[in-house]
Amino acid sequence: GKSTVSIKVSYDPDDLNEKSGASIHGEDGSIELWVAVIEKAYAEYKGGSGKGDKDGGYKKLNGGMAGSALKTLTGEDVTTHLCMLNPSDTIATDLSEALAQKKPVTASTSFMPLHKKLMKSKEVVPNHVYTVTEVQGTGQQASIFLRNPWGTRKTYQEAKSPDDTAWVGAAKVVLSAAEFKKIF
Repeated sequence: GKSTVSIKVSYDPDDLNEKSGASIHGEDGSIELWVAVIEKAYAEYKGGSGKGDKDGGYKKLNGGMAGSALKTLTGEDVTTHLCMLNPSDTIATDLSEALAQKKPVTASTSFMPLHKKLMKSKEVVPNHVYTVTEVQGTGQQASIFLRNPWGTRKTYQEAKSPDDTAWVGAAKVVLSAAEFKKIF
């Protein structure tokens, strides 16, 4: 059977505001507190106590792959594909099949991206996870629709290179399968 873990979540309501950068608004503008609460619970599960821990465990959420979080939250096995190892003409098919099976589909960018110019032009930020929401078409020219969990345009400064210009993360991104393969 599956095991369960109970976690007591405590948070300051002042942390859930626009200034904090918390993404608490649904696509229709409604308040979506469950997202912030789940994120906080996962941060505490990963080792943040909130006491003497300045960020409440959030640093432990930075980086990595979304698969480990999905497995923890759902108890289900996950499948990870490294796009750089897959032919770009099969990526759209694989994503479409997973979406048709109602599986959660995410895509993670690297903290050291190889295609910075392309990412900036498409407003995709490094070291970040997106949700794949839709695929239209097939092959390399298929359109892959992504949702940024930040929910709005947000500026992100790449910590690895302080002299670099700020990245802007768009709320929604559309990439061709060939672009998706390069970025993810």
